[in-house]
Amino acid sequence: MKALAGRYNPKRVTVTGELSFGDYNCSEDGKVWLPPTDIASTIGYCYEGDSQIPELKVQETLQFMSDLSWPAMVGSKGTTLQTLYEAAQPGLARTVVAQSMRDMHIDNVADTVVGGDLLRGVSGGQKKRVTVAEMMVTRPVLSFYDGYTRGLDSATALRLAKTLASVCWNSQGGMTLIASQY
Repeated sequence: MKALAGRYNPKRVTVTGELSFGDYNCSEDGKVWLPPTDIASTIGYCYEGDSQIPELKVQETLQFMSDLSWPAMVGSKGTTLQTLYEAAQPGLARTVVAQSMRDMHIDNVADTVVGGDLLRGVSGGQKKRVTVAEMMVTRPVLSFYDGYTRGLDSATALRLAKTLASVCWNSQGGMTLIASQY
């Protein structure tokens, strides 16, 4: 799954086979290379670990991820397109964060710190849903969820899988999701 998502070090790992993203071929003579930046930026990879900043609240965590993922420019500086984007982006980002929290059923803990080993915060299941929501606010076209239900009880894992399926279905073709559970 890491090879498909382009999340490996090509100096340490050799991937063979054929891989393409639409019309873009990422392999030649059986050797696979990393996708180019413009394609890689549309691919999301959510691994089984949770690595949030413990002191941030859930909403702040998702807003931080959203801020990192939105492009700074969509047109040349000073153009009407860039001016409109700069005016609309903060509101769009807040909407995406709010919707992701509702989708993951964590809107009720939006003002609770995420927490960590030394700081009490949201529950383990909620923290896992924050991890998945972080991926959702970055709006990848292709998402890989690798072991995203690890550590969850079966009822919570099933609810999370159904929620992801629903979000993907409701995107009406705007999102492709590949998941592994173990």
